[in-house]
Amino acid sequence: MDYDGGWAQYALARKDTLLPIPDHLPFDQDAITADAVSTPYAAIVDTGAVRPAQAVGIWGAGGLSAHGIRLARLVGAAPVIAVDPLPSARERALFFGADHALDPMAGDFAEAVHEATAGRGIDVAFEFAGVGAARAQATTVLGPNGVLVLAGLIPEPVTVADSIDFCFNVRQTADTTAPSRSTWNSSSDWPPPGASTSAPPSAPTSRWPKPQTPSPDWRRRSETRSASCSPPK
Repeated sequence: MDYDGGWAQYALARKDTLLPIPDHLPFDQDAITADAVSTPYAAIVDTGAVRPAQAVGIWGAGGLSAHGIRLARLVGAAPVIAVDPLPSARERALFFGADHALDPMAGDFAEAVHEATAGRGIDVAFEFAGVGAARAQATTVLGPNGVLVLAGLIPEPVTVADSIDFCFNVRQTADTTAPSRSTWNSSSDWPPPGASTSAPPSAPTSRWPKPQTPSPDWRRRSETRSASCSPPK
């Protein structure tokens, strides 16, 4: 066989599921946008609606998380905290732009998050690892009104160790989905003016869609797809 792909000449796809690849973008770079870039984009920009100066925590430092770190940095999150038990993964997280890379097994983990966020806790946490313990840990370091976005898919419930504290501080969990076709078609002017365009070779910044500025009621809209606690009105 003298062509790439197994049985590629027999593959069929509906035209509404396809997008053209710009001439200036190599296929090997654009190929990762369908998952490794679009999934963290949907989590960071759409579901999490991360805003400048918010503290972001990213559990797992693999392929999805690496691009999540870049996206969090580009939309202005500060600090960006990566969490992974593997030293090599933490090094990768720092290379992709994390401010801190923490070991979740460390005895002083909570104190390290407290120090990194100047005591306010994490505003938006992203669980990309698909590990139940990571989700449970993330809920313990959320700040007031903090949100845990579930991007790693596992058939396990989310465990909240202290539901009274979770509810009292109006914390939430939210799921995420991939960007829509219309979102991908709005990529012509991304990244926004003033944002750094430097990125590692695996991150095709020229194809990332332009993020929309969250409206003041973004959190109310998210309640239709999230689990939250609030006192009865």
